[in-house]
Amino acid sequence: ELRPGQDGLFREQPLHVNAQGLRGPETTLDKPPGVFRIVGIGDSFMFGWGVAQSEVYLRRVEDALNERSCPPGTTKPRFETLNFAVPGYNTVMEVATLEHRALAFAPDLVLQHFVGNDLAIPHFLDPDQDRPTSYLLDLVERAMTDTSDAEDGEAGFPTRQLRRRSEASAPYARLGGREPFLAAMAKLAKLTGERGIPVWTVAVGHVNNKNLQQAIRQNGFSYLNLGQALHRNLETTGQAADAW
Repeated sequence: ELRPGQDGLFREQPLHVNAQGLRGPETTLDKPPGVFRIVGIGDSFMFGWGVAQSEVYLRRVEDALNERSCPPGTTKPRFETLNFAVPGYNTVMEVATLEHRALAFAPDLVLQHFVGNDLAIPHFLDPDQDRPTSYLLDLVERAMTDTSDAEDGEAGFPTRQLRRRSEASAPYARLGGREPFLAAMAKLAKLTGERGIPVWTVAVGHVNNKNLQQAIRQNGFSYLNLGQALHRNLETTGQAADAW
Protein backbone atom coordinates (compact mmCIF):
# COMPACT_ATOMS: atom_id res chain seq x y z
CA GLU A 1 0.00 0.00 0.00
CA LEU A 2 1.02 3.63 -0.40
CA ARG A 3 2.15 5.32 2.78
CA PRO A 4 -0.35 8.05 3.79
CA GLY A 5 0.72 11.68 3.90
CA GLN A 6 3.80 11.43 1.70
CA ASP A 7 5.09 14.13 -0.65
CA GLY A 8 8.00 13.76 -3.01
CA LEU A 9 9.07 12.83 -6.52
CA PHE A 10 8.32 9.59 -8.35
CA ARG A 11 9.85 9.06 -11.80
CA GLU A 12 10.83 12.75 -11.68
CA GLN A 13 7.20 13.83 -11.22
CA PRO A 14 5.57 15.34 -8.09
CA LEU A 15 3.76 12.77 -5.96
CA HIS A 16 1.28 13.43 -3.16
CA VAL A 17 -0.27 10.58 -1.19
CA ASN A 18 -3.19 11.88 0.85
CA ALA A 19 -4.13 10.97 4.41
CA GLN A 20 -6.26 8.10 3.11
CA GLY A 21 -3.25 6.50 1.38
CA LEU A 22 -4.35 7.43 -2.16
CA ARG A 23 -2.49 9.34 -4.84
CA GLY A 24 -4.42 12.55 -5.21
CA PRO A 25 -5.87 15.47 -3.27
CA GLU A 26 -7.21 15.16 0.25
CA THR A 27 -10.66 13.65 0.64
CA THR A 28 -12.97 12.36 3.35
CA LEU A 29 -14.35 8.93 4.09
CA ASP A 30 -17.88 10.33 4.07
CA LYS A 31 -19.14 11.22 0.61
CA PRO A 32 -20.24 14.86 0.32
CA PRO A 33 -23.94 15.33 -0.46
CA GLY A 34 -24.76 15.45 -4.16
CA VAL A 35 -21.39 14.02 -5.25
CA PHE A 36 -21.06 11.05 -7.62
CA ARG A 37 -18.01 9.15 -6.40
CA ILE A 38 -15.92 7.03 -8.80
CA VAL A 39 -13.44 4.56 -7.30
CA GLY A 40 -10.55 3.27 -9.39
CA ILE A 41 -8.71 -0.01 -8.70
CA GLY A 42 -5.65 -0.88 -10.75
CA ASP A 43 -1.88 -0.80 -10.95
CA SER A 44 0.77 1.46 -12.46
CA PHE A 45 -1.36 2.59 -15.46
CA MET A 46 -4.11 3.96 -13.26
CA PHE A 47 -1.68 5.12 -10.56
CA GLY A 48 -0.02 7.36 -13.12
CA TRP A 49 3.47 5.98 -13.73
CA GLY A 50 5.75 8.83 -14.71
CA VAL A 51 3.09 11.54 -15.03
CA ALA A 52 2.27 14.58 -12.91
CA GLN A 53 -0.60 14.65 -10.43
CA SER A 54 -2.80 16.63 -12.78
CA GLU A 55 -2.14 14.19 -15.65
CA VAL A 56 -3.24 11.02 -13.86
CA TYR A 57 -6.15 9.92 -16.02
CA LEU A 58 -8.65 9.65 -13.15
CA ARG A 59 -7.92 13.30 -12.37
CA ARG A 60 -8.48 14.18 -16.02
CA VAL A 61 -11.80 12.31 -15.94
CA GLU A 62 -12.90 14.13 -12.79
CA ASP A 63 -11.95 17.53 -14.18
CA ALA A 64 -13.74 16.86 -17.48
CA LEU A 65 -16.92 15.61 -15.82
CA ASN A 66 -17.09 18.57 -13.46
CA GLU A 67 -16.39 21.03 -16.26
CA ARG A 68 -19.28 19.63 -18.29
CA SER A 69 -21.74 19.23 -15.42
CA CYS A 70 -21.33 22.45 -13.44
CA PRO A 71 -23.75 25.20 -14.52
CA PRO A 72 -22.11 28.41 -15.76
CA GLY A 73 -20.93 30.59 -12.92
CA THR A 74 -20.71 27.73 -10.38
CA THR A 75 -17.71 25.77 -9.17
CA LYS A 76 -19.34 23.14 -6.95
CA PRO A 77 -17.94 19.75 -7.98
CA ARG A 78 -20.45 17.01 -8.70
CA PHE A 79 -17.98 14.22 -9.45
CA GLU A 80 -15.06 12.85 -7.42
CA THR A 81 -12.54 10.16 -8.40
CA LEU A 82 -10.58 8.19 -5.81
CA ASN A 83 -7.43 6.46 -7.02
CA PHE A 84 -6.79 3.20 -5.12
CA ALA A 85 -4.27 1.96 -7.71
CA VAL A 86 -0.84 0.75 -6.59
CA PRO A 87 2.01 -0.10 -9.00
CA GLY A 88 2.44 -3.84 -9.37
CA TYR A 89 -0.95 -4.93 -8.07
CA ASN A 90 -2.76 -7.70 -9.93
CA THR A 91 -6.50 -8.36 -10.12
CA VAL A 92 -6.68 -10.42 -6.92
CA MET A 93 -5.01 -7.62 -4.95
CA GLU A 94 -7.16 -4.94 -6.58
CA VAL A 95 -10.39 -6.69 -5.60
CA ALA A 96 -9.08 -7.16 -2.06
CA THR A 97 -8.38 -3.43 -1.99
CA LEU A 98 -11.94 -2.71 -3.02
CA GLU A 99 -13.34 -5.07 -0.40
CA HIS A 100 -11.25 -3.97 2.54
CA ARG A 101 -10.74 -0.28 1.78
CA ALA A 102 -12.60 1.28 -1.12
CA LEU A 103 -16.16 0.12 -0.37
CA ALA A 104 -16.08 2.13 2.85
CA PHE A 105 -15.99 5.29 0.67
CA ALA A 106 -19.46 4.49 -0.78
CA PRO A 107 -18.59 4.49 -4.50
CA ASP A 108 -21.26 5.03 -7.13
CA LEU A 109 -19.11 3.48 -9.86
CA VAL A 110 -16.04 1.22 -9.89
CA LEU A 111 -13.43 1.48 -12.65
CA GLN A 112 -11.12 -1.53 -12.86
CA HIS A 113 -8.06 -1.12 -15.06
CA PHE A 114 -6.94 -4.41 -16.61
CA VAL A 115 -3.36 -4.98 -17.78
CA GLY A 116 -2.09 -8.13 -19.50
CA ASN A 117 0.03 -9.23 -16.54
CA ASP A 118 -2.86 -8.98 -14.06
CA LEU A 119 -3.06 -12.78 -13.98
CA ALA A 120 0.58 -13.10 -12.99
CA ILE A 121 2.30 -12.97 -9.62
CA PRO A 122 3.20 -9.29 -8.95
CA HIS A 123 6.77 -8.43 -9.87
CA PHE A 124 7.64 -7.24 -6.36
CA LEU A 125 7.09 -10.81 -5.10
CA ASP A 126 9.79 -12.08 -7.45
CA PRO A 127 12.28 -13.87 -5.15
CA ASP A 128 15.11 -12.88 -7.48
CA GLN A 129 14.13 -9.27 -8.09
CA ASP A 130 17.39 -7.82 -6.76
CA ARG A 131 19.47 -9.90 -9.15
CA PRO A 132 21.26 -7.72 -11.75
CA THR A 133 19.36 -7.51 -15.02
CA SER A 134 20.96 -8.55 -18.31
CA TYR A 135 18.98 -6.81 -21.01
CA LEU A 136 20.98 -8.60 -23.73
CA LEU A 137 20.21 -12.01 -22.22
CA ASP A 138 16.54 -11.13 -21.83
CA LEU A 139 16.41 -9.94 -25.46
CA VAL A 140 17.94 -13.20 -26.73
CA GLU A 141 15.67 -15.34 -24.53
CA ARG A 142 12.61 -13.37 -25.61
CA ALA A 143 13.44 -14.05 -29.25
CA MET A 144 14.00 -17.76 -28.59
CA THR A 145 11.03 -18.38 -26.28
CA ASP A 146 8.05 -20.25 -27.68
CA THR A 147 5.07 -18.50 -26.09
CA SER A 148 2.36 -20.30 -28.04
CA ASP A 149 1.29 -22.17 -24.89
CA ALA A 150 1.88 -19.29 -22.46
CA GLU A 151 -1.01 -18.06 -20.36
CA ASP A 152 -2.49 -14.68 -21.17
CA GLY A 153 -0.28 -12.03 -19.66
CA GLU A 154 2.87 -14.15 -19.96
CA ALA A 155 3.41 -14.13 -23.72
CA GLY A 156 6.58 -12.24 -24.57
CA PHE A 157 8.26 -12.61 -21.18
CA PRO A 158 11.78 -14.07 -21.36
CA THR A 159 12.18 -17.64 -20.08
CA ARG A 160 14.24 -16.43 -17.15
CA GLN A 161 11.49 -14.07 -16.01
CA LEU A 162 8.86 -16.79 -16.32
CA ARG A 163 11.06 -19.13 -14.29
CA ARG A 164 11.36 -16.53 -11.54
CA ARG A 165 7.59 -16.02 -11.56
CA SER A 166 7.17 -19.79 -11.21
CA GLU A 167 9.54 -19.85 -8.23
CA ALA A 168 7.58 -17.07 -6.60
CA SER A 169 4.26 -18.78 -7.15
CA ALA A 170 4.63 -21.45 -4.47
CA PRO A 171 3.83 -19.28 -1.41
CA TYR A 172 1.64 -16.89 -3.42
CA ALA A 173 -0.22 -19.34 -5.69
CA ARG A 174 -3.61 -17.97 -4.68
CA LEU A 175 -2.65 -14.57 -6.10
CA GLY A 176 -1.82 -15.52 -9.67
CA GLY A 177 -3.14 -17.61 -12.53
CA ARG A 178 -6.36 -18.11 -14.43
CA GLU A 179 -8.51 -19.53 -11.63
CA PRO A 180 -7.60 -16.90 -9.01
CA PHE A 181 -8.22 -14.20 -11.63
CA LEU A 182 -11.68 -15.51 -12.54
CA ALA A 183 -12.53 -15.98 -8.86
CA ALA A 184 -11.49 -12.40 -8.11
CA MET A 185 -13.62 -11.07 -10.96
CA ALA A 186 -16.60 -13.07 -9.65
CA LYS A 187 -15.99 -11.64 -6.20
CA LEU A 188 -15.85 -8.15 -7.67
CA ALA A 189 -19.27 -8.79 -9.24
CA LYS A 190 -20.67 -10.06 -5.94
CA LEU A 191 -19.33 -7.16 -3.86
CA THR A 192 -20.63 -4.53 -6.25
CA GLY A 193 -23.84 -6.34 -7.20
CA GLU A 194 -24.95 -6.53 -3.57
CA ARG A 195 -24.64 -2.75 -3.39
CA GLY A 196 -25.97 -1.89 -6.84
CA ILE A 197 -22.62 -0.45 -7.99
CA PRO A 198 -21.85 -0.73 -11.73
CA VAL A 199 -18.38 -1.87 -12.82
CA TRP A 200 -16.48 -0.68 -15.88
CA THR A 201 -13.39 -2.64 -16.88
CA VAL A 202 -10.90 -0.38 -18.66
CA ALA A 203 -8.02 -1.64 -20.79
CA VAL A 204 -5.52 -0.44 -23.37
CA GLY A 205 -5.72 -3.29 -25.86
CA HIS A 206 -6.20 -6.91 -24.71
CA VAL A 207 -9.23 -7.25 -26.98
CA ASN A 208 -8.47 -10.94 -27.52
CA ASN A 209 -7.61 -11.83 -23.93
CA LYS A 210 -9.86 -14.88 -23.46
CA ASN A 211 -9.79 -14.79 -19.66
CA LEU A 212 -10.75 -11.13 -19.55
CA GLN A 213 -13.55 -11.50 -22.07
CA GLN A 214 -14.90 -14.56 -20.22
CA ALA A 215 -14.93 -12.67 -16.92
CA ILE A 216 -16.66 -9.66 -18.45
CA ARG A 217 -19.37 -11.81 -20.02
CA GLN A 218 -19.97 -13.94 -16.94
CA ASN A 219 -20.18 -11.00 -14.57
CA GLY A 220 -21.97 -8.46 -16.74
CA PHE A 221 -19.30 -5.78 -16.58
CA SER A 222 -19.08 -2.97 -19.10
CA TYR A 223 -15.85 -2.91 -21.13
CA LEU A 224 -14.01 0.19 -22.30
CA ASN A 225 -11.03 -0.41 -24.60
CA LEU A 226 -8.84 2.69 -24.92
CA GLY A 227 -6.24 1.16 -27.24
CA GLN A 228 -7.37 2.79 -30.47
CA ALA A 229 -7.85 6.18 -28.81
CA LEU A 230 -4.34 5.98 -27.36
CA HIS A 231 -2.74 5.20 -30.71
CA ARG A 232 -4.68 8.01 -32.39
CA ASN A 233 -3.39 10.38 -29.75
CA LEU A 234 0.20 9.18 -30.20
CA GLU A 235 -0.07 9.72 -33.96
CA THR A 236 -1.57 13.19 -33.44
CA THR A 237 1.21 14.22 -31.08
CA GLY A 238 3.93 12.71 -33.28
CA GLN A 239 4.98 10.03 -30.81
CA ALA A 240 5.90 6.46 -31.65
CA ALA A 241 3.12 3.92 -31.38
CA ASP A 242 5.10 1.96 -28.80
CA ALA A 243 5.97 5.02 -26.71
CA TRP A 244 3.58 4.09 -23.91
